[in-house]
Amino acid sequence: MKLNEDRERLMEIIGEDFKDSGIKVQIGGQGKIADLKDLSVITTSYSYGDKIIGVLGIIGPKRMEYEKMMTLVKSVSKVVNGLLLKMGDEEDEK
Repeated sequence: MKLNEDRERLMEIIGEDFKDSGIKVQIGGQGKIADLKDLSVITTSYSYGDKIIGVLGIIGPKRMEYEKMMTLVKSVSKVVNGLLLKMGDEEDEK
């Protein structure tokens, strides 16, 4: 909960994910941030066209079901990407 309230630390964790696409898994903060020593972070980016515009992910315990959570993050990203494309197409039609 403390991490969720500290926006700067949260941006430090996910900020690197704006550089490229794909799923990223950080287990125990991998030494970067002490607050994550007992947590894992699974993230991926979403985009509009070729431009990455956001990151979404899951913060959970180190002993989570990684495969299931990675699939979930990937699926939500695909839905968000699809909605953004659809919204863009509707804007283009106006």
